[in-house]
Amino acid sequence: MSERPISVGDLVMVVRGHECHKGEVYTVHGIEPATAIPWKCKRCKEVVKVGEYTFVDVTGRSEGFPDSWLRRIPPLTELEGERTEEKLKEPA
Repeated sequence: MSERPISVGDLVMVVRGHECHKGEVYTVHGIEPATAIPWKCKRCKEVVKVGEYTFVDVTGRSEGFPDSWLRRIPPLTELEGERTEEKLKEPA
């Protein structure tokens, strides 16, 4: 499966970063560059300097996460089109 970049409208899950957000699922409302700007958690107020990253707005109110903390959840239609092939082991 080729992993395409996160875009507006995608479902994403928080997989890195603060424990207070891990596992949460959001819809992407916007994406903007945020080069070398500290990111502040809206929930626990911790400031994180992650260097160069893209800010992903998940609420439509400029609340979100650095893109490196998110993983795109592919839609079912995308998964249905893939073909899985397993190699069978030859009997010894």
